[in-house]
Amino acid sequence: MWNRFSRTILFLLIILSLPLCCASKEIVYTGTASVTAEYASEIKNYQKNVEVILDTPTVCESFEESNPFSFAISAVGSSSLPREGEFFLDSCMSYSDPALFEGCVLLQYWTFTYRDNIIQGELKDNHIAEATAMNNFYGQSEFISGLMGEETGWPLPIAQGSRIYGQIDDQTANLKIEGLTQDQSTQFVIQIEATRN
Repeated sequence: MWNRFSRTILFLLIILSLPLCCASKEIVYTGTASVTAEYASEIKNYQKNVEVILDTPTVCESFEESNPFSFAISAVGSSSLPREGEFFLDSCMSYSDPALFEGCVLLQYWTFTYRDNIIQGELKDNHIAEATAMNNFYGQSEFISGLMGEETGWPLPIAQGSRIYGQIDDQTANLKIEGLTQDQSTQFVIQIEATRN
């Protein structure tokens, strides 16, 4: 079981493997995502720009993310409206609002391991019950497309059991994410090839 000290050491080792001039708290990779979405009536393919951000595990007062680091992975275009095939993944989120409640809430979504530059894990809790489904795939909706324009995406929470695996090192992030939306309307496969900024 990783304790906080061990995870901090692992993240520092990743940071220290970068050139000194570029070392920072966050590690950012940018590249492309090839997305295949299987809808009820058709299969569609998309090419998206993607950003992968690694950071230290999310901390919320005495609570801490159990992963060796946190990640945020997104494919969001320049349009003000989400487009089909875009997605957003977040390993963990913290929230506090002194006006509403005391303390801090930590919501961990993904649980994964990282050894020898290999990451593998799954979406353990999508937190739909708490109305905080941060992991979404923007899929097809005829109703939304009719209102907002063709290929406008509709946020579909990703189902628990969806998986992530691949390789991350100090230069590249090559990942595969595959799963299903919560309503079971869309099965998707996302292939990411990104390089460190």
